[in-house]
Amino acid sequence: MDRAAYAEYLSSYGSEYLTKRLQGFDRGDDKPVLFSLLISYDAPNAYGTPERAHSRCEYVNSWGDETRANELVVMVDGETNAAWLQK
Repeated sequence: MDRAAYAEYLSSYGSEYLTKRLQGFDRGDDKPVLFSLLISYDAPNAYGTPERAHSRCEYVNSWGDETRANELVVMVDGETNAAWLQK
């Protein structure tokens, strides 16, 4: 990710955290990577007829490490796990 994209991603975390992470980016300590995956799946509708759907999963890590990706930190179709649970 470039600096602008990283800043946009971090904007919801608050100004102190944003400033700290961007300073890390500027020093070269943070090397953020956006991992993205498009998943196609078939699921039955209310009548039992299979329908194909697609979802985009995205995960950002400040150090380029995908090993900590899990359902709590991966966004699905632009929404967090907490947003999905509130539906």
